[in-house]
Amino acid sequence: MVNKNNISAVFFIGIGGIGMSAIARYYLANGVKVYGYDKTETKLTKALLKEGAYIIYKEDCDLLPVTVDLVIYTPAIPKNNVLFQYYVESGIRVIKRAKALGEIANPHFQIAVAGSHGKTTLSSMIAHILVENGYKTTAFIGGICKNFNANFISTGNDYFVVEADEYDRSFHQLTPNIAIITAIDNDHLEVYPQRKDIVEAFSVFVNKIKKEGRVILHSREELESVAPSTVTIGYHLEEGDAHYRTEDLKVLNGAYSFNILNQPCILNMGGVYNVENAVAAFAVAHQIGIEKHKIASALANFKGINRRFEYLIKTDECVLIIDYAHHPQEINSLVNSIQQLYVNKNLKIIFQPHLFSRTEKLLLGFVSALSQADEVAMLNIYPAREKPIEGVTSYLINDKLNNSFDKVFDLDNVTECLTENDEVVVIVGAGDIDTKSEDIKNKLKELKKLS
Repeated sequence: MVNKNNISAVFFIGIGGIGMSAIARYYLANGVKVYGYDKTETKLTKALLKEGAYIIYKEDCDLLPVTVDLVIYTPAIPKNNVLFQYYVESGIRVIKRAKALGEIANPHFQIAVAGSHGKTTLSSMIAHILVENGYKTTAFIGGICKNFNANFISTGNDYFVVEADEYDRSFHQLTPNIAIITAIDNDHLEVYPQRKDIVEAFSVFVNKIKKEGRVILHSREELESVAPSTVTIGYHLEEGDAHYRTEDLKVLNGAYSFNILNQPCILNMGGVYNVENAVAAFAVAHQIGIEKHKIASALANFKGINRRFEYLIKTDECVLIIDYAHHPQEINSLVNSIQQLYVNKNLKIIFQPHLFSRTEKLLLGFVSALSQADEVAMLNIYPAREKPIEGVTSYLINDKLNNSFDKVFDLDNVTECLTENDEVVVIVGAGDIDTKSEDIKNKLKELKKLS
């Protein structure tokens, strides 16, 4: 792809984003010069610098490279960004991240993972199974996969694994051979104000599958239409009518044991919803032609994703988990899984809401999900790409909870919510709460007198 278009230099506006940095790494791996801008320095930008990228942190056109062939931007960047405006007016080709990903992946055998939840974990599982079984794979992951310690995987170009993001209809840029849909829940309501809008968007995505392609669909979901030449395969955690499902599911010391198509499997990570992700990954690998016992072997070796049911402390005295959940349904699934693993243990959630619009429009869902915990410490809303909405703060949720503190915390004082009586603490959210995970971990260890 790179050589065909004679691209020798690319500039990324918002290079530090998890999706943007994966594409940047693709170009670096293909010998292309990579330049970029981001607001702040992060672990990802530091890593990209070491890998050969040139990155600036000011909207200063004097710092830009002399020439580039392509500019890729994230939709999180405001259109009044000085660098964005400069490149739009320069005549150089400027495209969104989603279009860039499509142009890279569409010429190849593409496995696209879509759905309201689980995209990153499922994409990582699929990529891991393929790589472990010798398949030449390129994968763009929306998180850091622990098996590779990276969000970009490249062992060859036979199979491309990508996350198909429904935000802003980004996934309409993809033409997969196999599409997976984990869930179609109401989200991104600024893009999809009504239920029919998001269902229609997923239907459009599925109908972009290449001829004789396949859609692997969670069996509780329905689409308005599927192309006649598309094979539809259902999966579910335990539902009897699904093509792929678990049997004899058991919890064993924080891991899960189950059978799929009479093949014994082990998943060494928390969250029963991750077992369902494993079922979908098994389905993809099996459809490609990987033998069942080889799929199971790879699943047993899967180490998980940073910030996806990730243990920071795991002792008899105390458990600390961090998770990326930011939608009521995700929080509900997370809480249910934790209560299944840690019966009769006190559960404290430290929650940072993500987006003002999501907080406002899914308010009652957040209240319902968080009410299941024993105690909730609310943080201020992480705005991401949004400007504040008048009257929308974390107190909207906090004031409706009977299990919360009488104040909303910020990042600087979040450790004040911890006590020596805490048993299971879960850091929840998709914002920058992870920057305080080490402080929370150290404070808990101090309170619990852990070494």
